[in-house]
Amino acid sequence: MARLDYIRYEFFDASLGEQGELVWAKQAREPIERLPQIFWADGSGWAEANIWALERAANVELSPETPKRTMKHLRRYAEFLEVEQVDWRHFPVRKDEQPLRKFRKQLLDEVDRGELALDTARNCMAAVIQFHRFGYANDLVDTAAPLWKDHVVIIPFFDSKGFKRTMTRLKSDLSISNRRRIGAVLEDGLLPLRAAHMTELLKFTAQNSVKELHIMLGTGFFTGARIGTITTMTVTCLETAREHPEVQGLYLLPVGPGTGIATKGSVSGDLLRLVRYFVSSHIVEANSREEKRQ
Repeated sequence: MARLDYIRYEFFDASLGEQGELVWAKQAREPIERLPQIFWADGSGWAEANIWALERAANVELSPETPKRTMKHLRRYAEFLEVEQVDWRHFPVRKDEQPLRKFRKQLLDEVDRGELALDTARNCMAAVIQFHRFGYANDLVDTAAPLWKDHVVIIPFFDSKGFKRTMTRLKSDLSISNRRRIGAVLEDGLLPLRAAHMTELLKFTAQNSVKELHIMLGTGFFTGARIGTITTMTVTCLETAREHPEVQGLYLLPVGPGTGIATKGSVSGDLLRLVRYFVSSHIVEANSREEKRQ
């Protein structure tokens, strides 16, 4: 399979000597210590991709980590090309036979199976499209068939002084949208409860289940916290909740590293919709049990 390696690259100038021989002279610039390079399974280098990596790594306006991330995505594309046994410059008229579109479908299938994060698939496809733009601009791809369809996207934003500005971006029909689908974000294909069903469930647990389960469900419904976050809430942690400065009856509970309450990806923040009942009931019941033991 294709692999990604790193080499030390030094810059040289080529010139002709007095006898017409080729002379290499080292340039007075810092070498690139870890230049990412892709090699095929037979050991040969992917020349076009490696030249692209060199061009980006030599660009002082780019972070040194940018070409490294890009080439990691391109290595995934190289593995796909080897498995499919097609050339990256092969663009038949039929779209369903084009390697770029096949690769995009593979990424989406991996997202659906939970093998790849949507953001990773999106960034990977963007890197591959960037590489193909480079190849097309430098006449490395000779095809009469269009690679893709581009359209301009206008993005409004506000600058540091508060003035509204717009930024244009070129987007292709091969780009993977960042909109998350239900099947990609919920485990095991589950769907969220409707508001009416949520109310019925809370009524049932209040009357027929242990109070701890009722409180856990209510906390999840009204805060959006995951089960891993809810089960790590302790009395000490809950006592750190502070009243919301604008909404009466709501509390802010710090969660994340340093609070004792676990979060996915160790994200820090506050549960902004923690109803006072779910805080006070935890504390009151815990304190009453502690008094009985004493």
